[in-house]
Formats: sequence, C-alpha cells, structure tokens
Amino acid sequence: IGKKDYSNIKNIWVKKNGSIIKNSLRPLKDLDTLPFQDWAIFDERHYYKPYCGKFWRTGFFELSRGCPFNCTYCCTANLRKTYNGLGQFLRFRNIDKGLDEICAIRDERKLELIFFIDDNFLGVSPERFNYFCEQYKKRVNLPYYIQTRAETIREDYIAKLLDTNISTIAIGIENGNEKYRRKYMNRFTSDEVIIKAFDIVNKYKIRTTANVIIGMPHEEEGHFFDTVRLIQKIKPSSY
Repeated sequence: IGKKDYSNIKNIWVKKNGSIIKNSLRPLKDLDTLPFQDWAIFDERHYYKPYCGKFWRTGFFELSRGCPFNCTYCCTANLRKTYNGLGQFLRFRNIDKGLDEICAIRDERKLELIFFIDDNFLGVSPERFNYFCEQYKKRVNLPYYIQTRAETIREDYIAKLLDTNISTIAIGIENGNEKYRRKYMNRFTSDEVIIKAFDIVNKYKIRTTANVIIGMPHEEEGHFFDTVRLIQKIKPSSY
C-alpha cells in the first residue's frame, strides 16, 4: 500500500529491485494468542454455505491445528519439515477460548451451522473430549460438522456426541484398496477398522461423509472399483 517497504516481513518472499528476498519463517504460534476472526470485510453472501439441501449461515472454526499423520497426498508432511525447530507442530486451543470465539461470532453473524476444520477432531484425550461435549452443548448447541480418521471412532465418543447436536462426521478412507493405501498414501488403516468405524456411527444414525480420492498416481481401474465396493459396505450418507 503506498510506498511502504514490505521486504522485511517474515513468512513472505518479496521481489524488490529485480531480486527475490526470501524472508525467514516465524515460529509457530500458540493458538490461544490468536485474536478472534474478523469477518467485517465480508458481505452477507459470504456466510451462506450449501449443506444438506439448503443454505446455512455457517462459521468455520478450529480447536486444533496440525496432524500427527504423514499422508503422502496431504501438505502436512512438508509443513512439518518446513517448520521443524520452530515450535510444536500439532497444537491444541483452549476449549473455553475456542467456544468464546464461536459464541461471539454466532451472536454477531447469526450463525446456524458450525464447521470445525480440525484435521483429526476426535484424536484427543477423553478428558478434553468430555469437556468439549459438556461445554459445547451448554454454550453453543448449534448443529456442527467435524472431520476425523477411522482410528479415532470410539463407541463411547459417538454415543456422547449424539447428545451435543452433532450433524455430520466426515471420515477419510481415500482409497478402497488396503495395499494401495499403505504403499502410495502412507495410510495404514485396515478395511476392518474403516468398516467398524462407519458401523458405529451409522448405529447412532449420525450423518456420515466418506472422503475419497480418485486419480492418484499409480491408481488402476481395479483400485477404483475397490473404492466403490468399500463405499457400498460402509454405507455413508454422502461421499
């Protein structure tokens, strides 16, 4: 803006006088030090997202950042290497502070649906999970959407989520061929674990989404049909 010099700002590269200045990275931030999101720059259209056949005033929030896994198709592995030595990569936000933000923006923007963008929402301790369930129901109680991995699906967790106004649980399966997942995706979840996870969620009649990837390197026609067959077994609400 104007003639200000932005060439010394960490985390960005700047072209100046024909040369590229490669600034160093900032240390990873403690999530509890971040300010609430400022949505003042958005117009009303920004808040409406299509979901289950209608448009909802939707807010996107996070209670954690980072992932403990290193899937080949995801940016996480490279980000972990890039930020090595610059702080804790997998970080958790204080639940009360996270809910403070949700409540403030919910009231300000009249939200109807909450979408948690955490990579692996249920991969937390029972103490943290139970506190979230209690406080979310008490303080927010809007329908919400989470994404997680099949390994984190526990029946005691799912039974408790049912009482918190959970709307959808998205679970990544990516490919229906177990050998392919292990060799090319660095995912070591068995078909048995995936099927059991969906059986548990379906038992409690919570909407599910199965995340799949089509067209990965080395994927063959047979792998595609393995994915179709696995989807037929797990019976997700959408995919």
